[in-house]
Amino acid sequence: MLDNRRVVHAGQPALDESMNNVAAKSNDSAWRIIRKRSSGSVTSPIGMAMIVLHLTKPVAEAKVYI
Repeated sequence: MLDNRRVVHAGQPALDESMNNVAAKSNDSAWRIIRKRSSGSVTSPIGMAMIVLHLTKPVAEAKVYI
């Protein structure tokens, strides 16, 4: 669940473990997951980052064409 632009979850030890494996690199404007420096599989955090990206995009207005 997204709450105030943060991912909130409860009782998912596998997700906690995968998030603890992540190594991240940040610069002035963003951060990214570094797969080579991570200590295990980071497929779950990458997938979750992609989902959050799409869920936080603005919703387009509906248009009616006549």
